[in-house]
Amino acid sequence: MPLERLREALVDLLADLEAGLDFADEDIEILPLDQLLRRLAELLAHGSLACRKLESRSDSSRRMRVALVGRPNAGKTSLFNSLTRSEGLVSDFPGTTRDWLVAPLALPGGVVVDLVDTAGLGQTSDLLADEVRKQTLALLFQVDLLVICQQADQPRFSLEKGLEGVPRLEVITKADLITSSKEQFPSCSARTGEGMEKLLALMALKVVEVSGRRGSLHMVRSKALLETVVARLRAAHSAALNEDGQEIVALELRHALDAMGEIAGTLTSDDLLGKIFSRFCIGK
Repeated sequence: MPLERLREALVDLLADLEAGLDFADEDIEILPLDQLLRRLAELLAHGSLACRKLESRSDSSRRMRVALVGRPNAGKTSLFNSLTRSEGLVSDFPGTTRDWLVAPLALPGGVVVDLVDTAGLGQTSDLLADEVRKQTLALLFQVDLLVICQQADQPRFSLEKGLEGVPRLEVITKADLITSSKEQFPSCSARTGEGMEKLLALMALKVVEVSGRRGSLHMVRSKALLETVVARLRAAHSAALNEDGQEIVALELRHALDAMGEIAGTLTSDDLLGKIFSRFCIGK
């Protein structure tokens, strides 16, 4: 059962419960215990299966993803081409890279990662560029390490809010454009080769440092939220089995739905009331 269907089944069960609890005077039968237990068991089984599938997608068998990020024309694609021996399009015109380029990169020590060259980030009035920017930001939550490219002759670039938790390594690019740098970050030049070996060594150290955290932050967070959903469904099933009252069951389902909402979209009280009225035609 995909997450959206799991969420829909959870909403349906909660609507059935709350219709019986809140509109008893409308002659609506409260959900029989045997049906409640069966539907809770089905939800619990599907939630547990979703957790296992998500865990299998974030295991250590996949390559770690390292993304080059920065302003347009910050030298990301030149760096990508030099590191991976690729032929991504390079231009002095900002915004040349619209899509992501991906290639394997062997780091010192034998670790192979997927290196991703992303579109430049920055505010723009170009609707297409703005859409690419949004897609790039979504991608960055799914990588293991950000290599932030700070162009030597430009003001420092800062990442968007919300990405603070993603591991990062900052590097000064286009080092051949300056005679000296007071920056505390390593510098390199894809054109001259200056600092490239040092950069590779630093990337290898950083990858080893974060390798214990498998899967993207988004994947890790989604798995934690799904585990919360399963725990709440288990508590709801236990409450129903012990006949603690359907109010308690409904409360646990609401907590489960809150956690599910952070993964698949938030459900408002009006949405739930709409579901109840559509299913039971209350007041007609």
